[in-house]
Amino acid sequence: VALNPWDVALCVSGTIISCENAVVVVVIFYTPTFRAPMFLLIGSLATADLLAGLGLILHFAFIYFLPSEAVSLLTMGLLVTSFTASVSSLLAITIDRYLSLYNALTYYSERTVTRTYIMLILTWGASVCYGLLPVMGWNCLKAPSSCSVVKPLTKNHLVILSVSFFMVFAVMLQLYVQICRIVCRHAQQIAV
Repeated sequence: VALNPWDVALCVSGTIISCENAVVVVVIFYTPTFRAPMFLLIGSLATADLLAGLGLILHFAFIYFLPSEAVSLLTMGLLVTSFTASVSSLLAITIDRYLSLYNALTYYSERTVTRTYIMLILTWGASVCYGLLPVMGWNCLKAPSSCSVVKPLTKNHLVILSVSFFMVFAVMLQLYVQICRIVCRHAQQIAV
């Protein structure tokens, strides 16, 4: 198989992404003061991005050194899981920031820790479910005409993922607009 420069760039990017996010995960894991809910969510994002970087490296390795359909499905499952977890972690961080401003007086309560763990469980549970879809049979290996640009994902699967990601980003945008309103209102109250 001829070496594709795009695959090399993705592999190099994956290596850099993995190394940088591994540092973040290790620092959060070994620093007790970083066990606050916000840092748990940042740790989730770093873990998702670390897995995405590893997925890019594995994708490269398996395409050029050990090509097989099963490995292709597992690698794509890892990439879908990690990208979904990354986007979902960004949403969880946005929700946490919004709630920290909206409920500023009660934010640092036990409810916040419980809510954070619930968001993490939902984030990773949904991400693993999305990632298992290609492995469980929703792929285009038996019907090449249904393949998307991201083989072995079907066109329908890629459309659903794309729409889901755009919906998450729309919710995040709305929450950030609300955060700006809260900050402006607080600034006006302080100025008076």
